[in-house]
Amino acid sequence: APDFDVNDGFVSADDVKAALDDNAQLVLIDARPPGDYVAEHIAGAVSVPFYDVANYIDRLPKDAWIVAYCGCPHAESGEAVAALKAQGYTLVAVLDEGFYTWQERGYPTESGSEAGVYTPSS
Repeated sequence: APDFDVNDGFVSADDVKAALDDNAQLVLIDARPPGDYVAEHIAGAVSVPFYDVANYIDRLPKDAWIVAYCGCPHAESGEAVAALKAQGYTLVAVLDEGFYTWQERGYPTESGSEAGVYTPSS
C-alpha cells in the first residue's frame, strides 16, 4: 500500500505517480463527468462521476487507497471523497493539483471509455 503523506485530505500528484510506479495497490477515480473521462484521463483510472458515487460504492474496495481527481482541482473530487467517507471509507484522498497538473507534468494519460492498466515508467 502507498505511504501517502495526506495533508488535510490531499495527496500530491508526485506522490501518487511514485506510488503507481512502485506498483502500489491504489484506485484512481476520475470524478469528472464521463465525457471528460472519455476525452482524456489518468492512465488506469476509472470513471466515477462525483454526482453518482452512490452507484459505485459496492464496487470500490475499502482496504485500498482511493484517490479521486477532477480538473477544478478540488470541487468534484472533494464531493466524491466526501461521499465515500460518508459510507465508511477511510483510505481516501483528493489529488491535490488535479488532472491538468498531472497532464502538464507529462504523467501518463489515455483516452477512451475503458479503464486501462497503469504501466510504471522504468
